[in-house]
Amino acid sequence: MDPELVQPMTQEVLPPTSLLPDGASAYQMDISTPENPIDHPLTEQDIQQLSSRRDLLSLSGHLILPPGRSSFILPANAPRNPFWMLQELNLKATSDAIAAFATMVVGLSCLKRLSLQVLCGDPSMPAIPPVSLIATIARMCDDVVLRSLCVRAHGDDAGPEALALVEDTRIHAPDVHVYYRDFLPLIRILAIREFRFDLPWTFHLDDDLLSYMAEQWSHLEHFHLATAPYAKVHPGTTLAAFPDFGVHCPRLETLGFPFDGTTFGGRDDSPPVVNLGEEYYSQADQCTALHVVNSPIKMDPDDQFEVALFLSYVFPRLSEITGSFSDAGAGYARAWDMVEDRVRALSAIRENERERNAP
Repeated sequence: MDPELVQPMTQEVLPPTSLLPDGASAYQMDISTPENPIDHPLTEQDIQQLSSRRDLLSLSGHLILPPGRSSFILPANAPRNPFWMLQELNLKATSDAIAAFATMVVGLSCLKRLSLQVLCGDPSMPAIPPVSLIATIARMCDDVVLRSLCVRAHGDDAGPEALALVEDTRIHAPDVHVYYRDFLPLIRILAIREFRFDLPWTFHLDDDLLSYMAEQWSHLEHFHLATAPYAKVHPGTTLAAFPDFGVHCPRLETLGFPFDGTTFGGRDDSPPVVNLGEEYYSQADQCTALHVVNSPIKMDPDDQFEVALFLSYVFPRLSEITGSFSDAGAGYARAWDMVEDRVRALSAIRENERERNAP
């Protein structure tokens, strides 16, 4: 391994000295190129060399499992818990390579940030069932240490063409469905602050799942589920998924998931704000941005105002609503622009009231 690629840690929160093994120094190890760290090959030979590093805090690369294999082979002198000091892991890999790595490391008790770009859609690439992939990811993480989990089929800098390519490969791959129960292994990670999950699957989401996530993840700051154009969603989530985020997630800043904006849990005979009840109190006064995904909404301006009023109750400082719309949902884009205008106006009114009432 090139010694020049071992760089001292700078501006990182390091583990207490008591947690460092004897003789270990505080270094961040990144075997990747500075330009595109996720694209640098990470082979079995690299894994073998790195497994004995006791000061390795960060690892990025394109993880490659040897053809025809289901596991990585470690040297006989490898530690029982390789990579246990990792605080950040950023991998691009097929699901079977991720599973092989997870089996090797067992559990990463110091890991704070996990980012996975899962290579999907190519029939020549082996894949494990979605429920197994989710459970595998959960086994890699500590329940009270992990802060950020990002699982997607595209990279951080993916443009429209890259997203479209993932969507095209999805068409030729078997349709994959995931349900409420499949996400349960992840919900036990109680300290999570950032959750982003997008794969070319069909997500069967509902209000109960989103509400349960909000109740369990009280430290959430960013929550985005099935917001990429290649993620398909079976209808089921409505405006009723929002109130628990307001009650249980006081640190929430951004939020995004597909939902039906025409109904509150199947009830569309009264304004959605009425369903909050007189005792409803939101703590999510830091949430400023909402991302909607092909979300239906009524075209009547009065109904749009009711949705805006509802959202401003749940997120008092909400000021930005962005959207992703397929051709079928393009007609809703303008309606959500109108909702955004009304939400901004309501937010400004509340801000003025706060300033007037301030001591």
